[in-house]
Amino acid sequence: MKILNDFIAGVNQALFPNQATPQQLNQTRQLLSEQTQNCHQPFGRTVYNINGSMGTHGADIPSWKARQYAQDSTDVENGLRSNTSAFARSSVGWAQIGDPAGTIMNFGGALLAGAIDGTNYTTGNILRMEKLV
Repeated sequence: MKILNDFIAGVNQALFPNQATPQQLNQTRQLLSEQTQNCHQPFGRTVYNINGSMGTHGADIPSWKARQYAQDSTDVENGLRSNTSAFARSSVGWAQIGDPAGTIMNFGGALLAGAIDGTNYTTGNILRMEKLV
């Protein structure tokens, strides 16, 4: 039951910012926000939005995970990693520390991103995407 409650609370915090008494982003979340604010790919945009929402609830993020999110977002923007693999890597990271919401939400992100990445390859859009290198 605790896992289900943790999952529901995590999803709620990720999707719905705290409107009643929003908290300032802590230092780790602020740095992650700054590093992902200009992302154009689905992975980086999602990280930016969920990071901001979680931060309004005062939820912490391990610094290693924030660094991984920032690096993966940069790699996706630069065409060095797909959105799908970035979400999958993140899902594995959350699973390793026993966070059900992070694990499941990022796994779902990988499934959705797979469709987006596949479409970009099929249509040739992957060749026209702006590189930030």
